[in-house]
Amino acid sequence: MAEPPPPAKTISDLEWDRVVRAVLSRCKGPMRDAEELPLAPSFATTQTALDESREAFGLYTAGEPLPLDGIAM
Repeated sequence: MAEPPPPAKTISDLEWDRVVRAVLSRCKGPMRDAEELPLAPSFATTQTALDESREAFGLYTAGEPLPLDGIAM
């Protein structure tokens, strides 16, 4: 069961629009033209995304190529 989206006050308190603009301004490729970044729909999805980010950053800092097979550019 998906968790409900965060309340508008939470989004405001986090200054989510400011975070989105900062992230997208640093993106390259198609994401740079996006208008928003979705919030993960659940804690489990958030944890998976963090784990994948940690793995990618570890590969990057080790000088290893990122496994980009299957990613549409």
